[in-house]
Amino acid sequence: MKTTRWTLRALIMAFTFSISVPVLGEESETFQYSRTIDVPDDVQEELCAVPLDSEIYAATRDGFPDLRVLDEAQRSVPFLIRKVSESRTKKIRTFWAATDPALKPLGDNGMEIRVTLKKDDPSPNGLQFITPLRNFEQQVQVFAISEGSEQQLVDGALIFDYAQFMDVRRPEVEFPTTTAREFRIVVDKLTSDQESQLLQLSRSLKGGSEQGRTEETTIERRPFRIDRIEFWREQTEEIPGVDADQTWPVSDLKVTQDPEHKQTLLEFTSRREPLTDFKIVTDSRNFSRRAEVQIDADSTIGSKWKTLTSATISQFQLQDFHEEHVNADITETRRERYRVVIHNGDSPELPVKAIEATGCQYQLVFLNRPGLKAQLVYGSESATPPQHDTVALTTALAKHISPVAATLGVQSQAIAASQKPVDVKSLLNNPIALGAIIAVLVIALGWGLYQAGQRIDQMPHEDAK
Repeated sequence: MKTTRWTLRALIMAFTFSISVPVLGEESETFQYSRTIDVPDDVQEELCAVPLDSEIYAATRDGFPDLRVLDEAQRSVPFLIRKVSESRTKKIRTFWAATDPALKPLGDNGMEIRVTLKKDDPSPNGLQFITPLRNFEQQVQVFAISEGSEQQLVDGALIFDYAQFMDVRRPEVEFPTTTAREFRIVVDKLTSDQESQLLQLSRSLKGGSEQGRTEETTIERRPFRIDRIEFWREQTEEIPGVDADQTWPVSDLKVTQDPEHKQTLLEFTSRREPLTDFKIVTDSRNFSRRAEVQIDADSTIGSKWKTLTSATISQFQLQDFHEEHVNADITETRRERYRVVIHNGDSPELPVKAIEATGCQYQLVFLNRPGLKAQLVYGSESATPPQHDTVALTTALAKHISPVAATLGVQSQAIAASQKPVDVKSLLNNPIALGAIIAVLVIALGWGLYQAGQRIDQMPHEDAK
């Protein structure tokens, strides 16, 4: 009887052990790092938000499937990750065409234009010339006429198109706001000082060294054709819901020159922050080059680098006019290694001092409760996205409830495991798991029978009495 009970106990223990061991293919979620989430003492049951920083970006995968918020009992706390947005001011120009202009030809291909605004036209901040011409340069003066008196608003402004050298065009003139309703616009030839600066500019744009002292003007001289004149008024508007930008550091910048392919190569690294823009920092001016932003490529495409975008970077400066386009925008990308290829053509190599990276900001939002001691765990190759009920969070954010700012503690190594509970029903439906259980039971049963046999052999026989 005792042997039977012992055998039954052994079978029960064996079955219990068999369902408590990890199942083949059932992985626990372990995380590399842990940080405390520090909430202000006076915060009770409120929305809280913590910003994601470089430490988190460097350790997490795309989409953040390996990020959790745990409470004091190591239970998962519902959270949302959202992109930070902000309101931003933007200058908006409203254009309207000048009607019934009166033209008067002047010497040296110049002209005088008189324009009267309509009753409902607003007070302008500037005007632009609509012309089909390319490769031109003209000097412009603007006068405001009010109650019989004339006031000069602009003296010797330069309008130009240098398509022969680079993609730079400015057919517009800006002036102070005025209540005058009549304007006199004079389009005249360039001054000698402006001619000298343009000659120097053309030598700079060509990129070659000066040979001798022979100078020539490369801009064609011809009558300046104007299709129409448009006035504009500039106003500042606030645009809500714009993605907030943040400057992220890059490191290990390596600048090399490739004379064979006439390229400047920039290689650098980041910590997998969500980058959207790169700015080329250089002391050069009056240049225009094509640039490509690249990332490490998959080996399947047969190339080491994959191009994300191509852009034209340029910097142009003449008198008070300064136009700079040295940024290359990309779709939001999280990578460690980047490369920028600048195509110089026959122009001199472009000296680059630095790369400035800009990207998005993300924050983690959760609902705090009294006594909650939350920690953030992250960094896993196997973790899957959590399945949380986030209706309360989305509802609160939709009602524009601003979260309370929380902070993150120092990053530390962590083994934060959330072991998945054993599902007995799924376990028994798994042929491999069921086979393992049967094998354990057979071994336990055999061992029990062996022990029972040993006990029977040790019992005194009846004929020995």
